[in-house]
Amino acid sequence: MPSRRRPRARGARINLATALAQAGEREQALTELREAIAIDPSDSTARFNLGVLLASGGDSAGALGYLVRRRRDGA
Repeated sequence: MPSRRRPRARGARINLATALAQAGEREQALTELREAIAIDPSDSTARFNLGVLLASGGDSAGALGYLVRRRRDGA
């Protein structure tokens, strides 16, 4: 299996997470979004996407923290 290069840039990680989620690779998408948030904890797009992905997987409690913070931050 060829190795995958992992992007360092927050935006690239968000884009990769979107593609992974659409391809059904939910766990990898979650990892990329968490990495994007680690790079910039205030990134509302990464937080929203993570919240939505968690909710779609049935983790409404986990999703709520990301979605509420995004709303509170005014995004």
